[in-house]
Amino acid sequence: MSLKKKIKNIKKYIFHNPVQFWNDLGGERYYRKYHSSEMRNEDVILEKIKKYKPQNIIDIGCGYGRYLKAINEAYPEIKLFGVDIAESQIEKAKDFLSDKNISLFLSEENNLPFPDDYFDMAMTYGCISAVKRSDLQYFLSEIIRVTKNVGVFIEYFPQKNWNIFTDSYFWFKHDYHLLFKNYNYLHKKLNEIGDNLFVLELWKQENQ
Repeated sequence: MSLKKKIKNIKKYIFHNPVQFWNDLGGERYYRKYHSSEMRNEDVILEKIKKYKPQNIIDIGCGYGRYLKAINEAYPEIKLFGVDIAESQIEKAKDFLSDKNISLFLSEENNLPFPDDYFDMAMTYGCISAVKRSDLQYFLSEIIRVTKNVGVFIEYFPQKNWNIFTDSYFWFKHDYHLLFKNYNYLHKKLNEIGDNLFVLELWKQENQ
């Protein structure tokens, strides 16, 4: 890569605005592009719900609500919440989930508008890999703050051929093993799914 290209990428990273980016990419545009995918590991999420039996769940980075709908159809008795930084995603989720009793919220500056220990389970799918490294610790601390029992994170492994400055996405390469290593007061369990996904279960020690 040329020096000029490197400088351009650095500037792109520094000035990257996740809210604007996902507002532009999300909503109807994102739905049309990805909803046709037959399976995106909904079975993994449902398996963890069966294991932990939460009474309520927050889906962080819920997008247009694909996983919330899958959970609701399998476990209609669970109270569900979704939050996203992009208004376009939340507006599409309201339409997509219009026949479901699911609460949707817009978050600002990675702040989650909920009290401490409010949710039995927090979940994310592909959300951490869309968060800049400089924002990660606060983002994770907010998830842990609002979660009473367990967090389930499904993420993409950083592949060698990935470029965080791709044409259509803004992925960030994180070392997930290292990222969660410092959470010594939490129990951790990490499982890999195939060649490109992992599931991390993170639960509070005092609740086990």
